[in-house]
Parts: sequence; C-alpha cells; structure tokens
Amino acid sequence: MGFAPRGGATARKEWYDRNPAVRFLQYSADGAAPHTDTERWNYTIPTGKKAFAEASELEIVRATAASAAGLVMCRVNYRPSGGIPYRLLTLRMRTNGVGDARLIQLGHSVTLLAGDALYGYTADQSTGGTMDYTETVKITEFDA
Repeated sequence: MGFAPRGGATARKEWYDRNPAVRFLQYSADGAAPHTDTERWNYTIPTGKKAFAEASELEIVRATAASAAGLVMCRVNYRPSGGIPYRLLTLRMRTNGVGDARLIQLGHSVTLLAGDALYGYTADQSTGGTMDYTETVKITEFDA
C-alpha cells in the first residue's frame, strides 16, 4: 500500500527521473608543448537545471623531456553562480623523466545549481619538452 499525498497533489519525482542527461566535460591532448594557464573547457548549469558531478579524472604524462622542467598542472575549478572560482581538483608534477605520470581519480557527488560552472585548465612552465593530458568530469544534469 503506497502513500497518497493530500489534496490530490502528486509526489515529486526523484532527481534521476527528472529528465536526466549525462554530460562529459573532457580535454585530451598528446604531445602538448609548454604553455601558460589555459582554459580547456567550461560548462555552466542551465537555468531550470541542477547537476551532480559524479566522477573526475586528471592525468598528466611526460611525453618528451624538457630542457628545464617546470611545474606541470591540470585542474578543475568550480564557480558558484555569481561567485568567485575555487579549485575543486588539482594535479601537479615537476619531474622530467619520459613516462613520468600522475593520475587522480575521484568519485564524488558535488551538487551544482543553475548558474554554477566548472572549468578545466592545463599549464606547463617547462622549457621545451611535451606532455600528454587527460581531464574528464562526468556529470548528470536534471530538471531542478
């Protein structure tokens, strides 16, 4: 026997039944040259929607040695609607051996509201050499 709401109202559907849509925010590059802090992707939660950021993966791999190794980084920033950005996830490396790698995988559920945004960035302060990057965030967006 189920629960019947008073006054003829219907129960609100669970979030996963409110027009869910999967979004993958991703940047992938092999052999990228040194560069300043560069935005690779961004995503803003649309009006009338909410989302859960459910999983993230950041990976950097030294493809070719640098003349002088500098800080290599990839990160995901979160900016609440109308607010200032915060680092949500950062991966850094300063080594110079070909094949040196860093990987972080994170399962989490960050609630994102309409107007909130996620941004992906990479940077390499080395002189010469190249890097491989993978930066992925999986979200499920649904009606608010």
